[in-house]
Amino acid sequence: MRTRKLPANRNKIVRRTFHLTFEILPSDEVLVDKRIKGATAHCWIVEDDPISALIKARYRVEQSGWTIQSLSLEPISVCIEDYRDRDIGEQNFREAQDNGSAVFIFAHCPDMDDHPDAPTRQILPKEIDLNEFIRAQRTVRSQGRCLFHESPNGCSEIIDAHSIQKNGALSTISRNGYVYSISRKYTDIKRTKGKLSLALIHVNSMSTFRGLCHHHDSSLFIPIDSVKLIPTEEQAFLYAYRCILKERFAKECSVKIFDRQLKDFRGTRATREMLEACRDGNFLGLSGLRSEHAHYDESHRRRRFNDIRYVIFESSRAPTAVFSGQIYPDWGFNGEPIQNLASPTNRLSLLTFSFAPTASGWALLFAWHKVSDGSCWRFISTLKSAIRNGKNVADLLFALVVKGCENTAYSPDWIERRTTDEMRVMEDMMTHGSDVLKTVEQDYLMLGEANFHEWEFNSVSDNLT
Repeated sequence: MRTRKLPANRNKIVRRTFHLTFEILPSDEVLVDKRIKGATAHCWIVEDDPISALIKARYRVEQSGWTIQSLSLEPISVCIEDYRDRDIGEQNFREAQDNGSAVFIFAHCPDMDDHPDAPTRQILPKEIDLNEFIRAQRTVRSQGRCLFHESPNGCSEIIDAHSIQKNGALSTISRNGYVYSISRKYTDIKRTKGKLSLALIHVNSMSTFRGLCHHHDSSLFIPIDSVKLIPTEEQAFLYAYRCILKERFAKECSVKIFDRQLKDFRGTRATREMLEACRDGNFLGLSGLRSEHAHYDESHRRRRFNDIRYVIFESSRAPTAVFSGQIYPDWGFNGEPIQNLASPTNRLSLLTFSFAPTASGWALLFAWHKVSDGSCWRFISTLKSAIRNGKNVADLLFALVVKGCENTAYSPDWIERRTTDEMRVMEDMMTHGSDVLKTVEQDYLMLGEANFHEWEFNSVSDNLT
């Protein structure tokens, strides 16, 4: 297998950084000297927007054993020039560039003789064993079951089913059987300090999930695995259905993993609350997927494939990526509000998007069940509006896939042609949807991404009438 290292970041790129301060007191957790009567926390956070910077700074301070009394300086964007001849500021700005954040605390107490004048580095507790977390993921995800509606009593021979076609999709971009995808390795996650990165993975392992038995995986998807996209309503339905099955399995695993983490967790209150929020968010997503799955099952049981809606963008160029994902549309391509994902009572509309091989090349297939018509129609209408306003459809759709779909494989030849700056953009876009302390910005789909994706669409078709 021929491999090449991805471009190294030789010329360090200065990332947008925010500075903010809190007035704080020691919390009731035994992490901070209780003789301290008050303090000011100066935070430097690398982020795209001030709201996400504030969320991350609050977590960092509370994780360190402090209670926040007030926000004394709202997030302001800063650069290294703001700290010339100011050693502490420059040092922390540079630390934030390296690690994503830096916190410096000025504390005071009645008896100053009890504390040294020189700063001391607080040693934070090791709360999450990343290696153990990854092992737990593998254990939970290895325990499969068939999710197809005709197997109420369970099926034998649960397999690692591909959510992206191995032949016809992965094979079109692979090199010697390998593609690039998001790395799940402990060493890569530790090296990038939680930022997503790419690594070579064999197509046999790419996009698999243990949510189908051999019989149903082989028989159910014949119209799309053996036939290129025509399209028919049955084909569009099956692409979306496979995506729903994969995402439901993934969400079930995520809830179990967070439950396991919380059961034995002995860390700080701030991190426990973050893990609980992750668990609750995944459970909310799972509830929506169960409801969506039930609608798909009923349509399949009755062979009502006309319950599916689709929009197809076709390309005659060689593919550089293959993917299968879904989103609950929240914002449109011009920043329009689509649906409130924070509401626990509203039924959320779900949209799938898939790579599909065609006779002349490939297509990006949007598909959704008619029960999600309202929000999905609005979302597609914002894409039409953005295109009419002069935005490039390939730029917009590429950004949607990279930001919104971890279940994506990239061509090794294409990835290894990318420059250092292009790889940085890719990593930032991939991490966008996975950062639990980052807010989703209203304009996250507006900008798209140009110049290097090599996507081009020749035609569009749909069954929207």
